[in-house]
Amino acid sequence: GQIDIVIGTHRLLSKDVRFAELGLVVIDEEQRFGVAHKEHLKGLRAALDVLTLTATPIPRTLHMALLGLRDISSLATPPMDRRAIHTEVCLNDEGLVRSAILRELNRDGQIFFVHNRVQDIDSVAHHVQRLVPDARVAIGHGQMPGRSLEGVMLRFCRGEIDVLVCTTIIESGLDIPSANTLIVERADQLGLAQAYQIRGRVGRSHERAYAYLLYPSAEVLTRDAASRLATLSDYTELGSGFKIAMRDLEIRGAGNLLGDEQSGHVAAVGFELYMQMLDEAVTLADNWYATDEDRLAGLEAQGARVETADIRSGADLHRLLADRPARVYLLAAQASRPLSEREPDYTEETNVTGVRRTAEALLAAHAPPLVFASSLHVYGRSLKGEVTPDRPYGAQDDLAHLSKVWGELCLGMY
Repeated sequence: GQIDIVIGTHRLLSKDVRFAELGLVVIDEEQRFGVAHKEHLKGLRAALDVLTLTATPIPRTLHMALLGLRDISSLATPPMDRRAIHTEVCLNDEGLVRSAILRELNRDGQIFFVHNRVQDIDSVAHHVQRLVPDARVAIGHGQMPGRSLEGVMLRFCRGEIDVLVCTTIIESGLDIPSANTLIVERADQLGLAQAYQIRGRVGRSHERAYAYLLYPSAEVLTRDAASRLATLSDYTELGSGFKIAMRDLEIRGAGNLLGDEQSGHVAAVGFELYMQMLDEAVTLADNWYATDEDRLAGLEAQGARVETADIRSGADLHRLLADRPARVYLLAAQASRPLSEREPDYTEETNVTGVRRTAEALLAAHAPPLVFASSLHVYGRSLKGEVTPDRPYGAQDDLAHLSKVWGELCLGMY
């Protein structure tokens, strides 16, 4: 407990790191942390405040914020003198690459050339050097020795390198105002949030920045890849990270709120339809319905046959029951008797839980139940189990008993 604030990497998640009285966790670049990492931190203490920072929230986090499970704050005001990045999505073309590099060199700027394959990054760097012989080209990737990579980055920061051919290692943590042109090969293979983060490495000064997102041919583009590239082309204004995150949520899905999947499960149905289907599935699984109409619809979805009728008198009730199975008649008869006289064996069938259990048992036995729903009226007044001043609910009130079960709770099954 001798240190008040500790700043670290994923190393803080190790089992041998213990906190005396942890109260606040700030997670920067949240998209680089998995669910297990964040849940581990929150599990260190019961009452723990967690603040996550990111330019593009992952779909699961954004979904939780939209549901109200997390609070969200958005900083939409960019730093002073910043300008929107001119973004082009186009086929990979040597002439385009050469002209983009030369234009940046003519204004004494620097270029990021992203090629996310370490295996052939050397040949790509040689190719760039052949396209622009006067440019100073260097390579940087995560598999280089630490000191070598550090040396390359320091030289690039000092302006000793014109074109840095690199992997997505530049995704975050770099602020080089003189680098204002970005060329990304196979941009179709990058995630939407990742590509947005990489694009943010340029345009960090008052100069106009350019980003070229290249793909080899239209034939290799999947539908999702085309949607990602179109989103990056559409949202180029400053502070558009939240809009891009919303689009990412639609493309990839919301993930699993109770599991560790940070995206997925929407497939091709779209986010709105997915949420509607999820809500219906949860309602059906919990057997909870807000209205009688929803309850009937839920039972129909399980295979029940539903009939409705309007009962206005005892004669209407007996006439309807004349053609009903004995089990339904017995259930109605039990409901119409005073509570104290009911047989214990049938009491369970006359409440909500019993009706639900009976339906579930019949469905499990592959015998579709008949659910008989009625809006019960007595002398022109709809009761539906309500307590009214002139007709209070009582144990001896047979019709009120019957309405309590039959009218409001969708009574009657066999």
